[in-house]
Amino acid sequence: MAPSSEIIEISDSDNDDAPPLPPPSSSQPSFNGDLVDLCLSDNDDDDELPAPGDALFFQGLNATGKRKRHSVASSMSSAMGYDGHELDSSENESPKKAPRKAQKQKDAADKKAMKAAEKAEKAAALAREKAAKQAYKAANKLIHDKKTTLASMEIVFPPSLANSDLIASFRAHIAPYKMTVSVAPTNLVRRQSVFTWRRTMSAEYDPVMREWQPVQEHTQTIDTYMMYMGADELVRCISEDSEDGLKNAVRLAREGCGSPKAQMFLMVEGLKLYYRRTGGIRYTKTQIELALAGLQLAENTHLLYVDTVNDAVERLYDLSADLGIKPYNIHQTHRTLAPSVLLQRQPTHGHLARRHVGEDARAGTPYDGERRAGHRGGFSYGA
Repeated sequence: MAPSSEIIEISDSDNDDAPPLPPPSSSQPSFNGDLVDLCLSDNDDDDELPAPGDALFFQGLNATGKRKRHSVASSMSSAMGYDGHELDSSENESPKKAPRKAQKQKDAADKKAMKAAEKAEKAAALAREKAAKQAYKAANKLIHDKKTTLASMEIVFPPSLANSDLIASFRAHIAPYKMTVSVAPTNLVRRQSVFTWRRTMSAEYDPVMREWQPVQEHTQTIDTYMMYMGADELVRCISEDSEDGLKNAVRLAREGCGSPKAQMFLMVEGLKLYYRRTGGIRYTKTQIELALAGLQLAENTHLLYVDTVNDAVERLYDLSADLGIKPYNIHQTHRTLAPSVLLQRQPTHGHLARRHVGEDARAGTPYDGERRAGHRGGFSYGA
């Protein structure tokens, strides 16, 4: 049976009232399923994309969104461990970037440590500078009271006086001044009781700059010694080889101290009581005084006489304070602005005139006033 052919007329008119097209008959084939298969087929000859608004267009968008969500979910799941914890980002980095990042972190840490070290060094330098200024100011502080120097002084008693009333009384006397009192382990000089002094030094005097320079704290033995003996012992020394026995005792004491030119004191206790004795006197007062005077001249020895323990305590205290203040004498230290040689006074015009008058008088020449008067009178002094 031959297929029937129908002719459809298309009107050119713009009238929208045209009758609708008749529905396709059942004998006509349906192309919906075939159209979808064509679009989804992998035909290289037909690469046209579905038009917007088409069902295939929306189907493609849904597939693209699903693929994106799947890629994001897969990346997030790869960043999480099996136990649900987030993995370290360094594990996902490439092998080439890991050393570079580690080097950058190391450089940043080194730079931070260097800045911290520089800051600490700067703070330490400022602290040292401040401490140096304070030490310089303290070292050059003008000291007037010799009692304040006793805190840096130490007196060393001989072993023979370790248990005497003298050391106990002296400790009680200088307790407010914080002076150190100690006892030597052995006698510095054989058969002699010798006192020594030490000073704690925190600054040294610079004679060129005429100021004190702070130094590391150390102890210095003062080159001053004192022999201590009673009246009976003094007489015994005098009796040995006449008056030279006392001189020899002082010489041996200087040699034992290790300083032949050291300043030496001799403290004699109970000499007045010895003079009052009525019996058992081997030497008279005159003989003893002559021996002591010869000792002063020959050995440059300073003599101290005490009769009681309190007298000895006062003498030791005065001597210790004098030794403490000695380095701080005003004429040796703190006159930094005064020249070492006194400036001579410049003569004024009046001084010069009087000096010329004196010179003229000695030479037999009248002074200037008489010269002017002579000129007015018509005469002059010639050769």
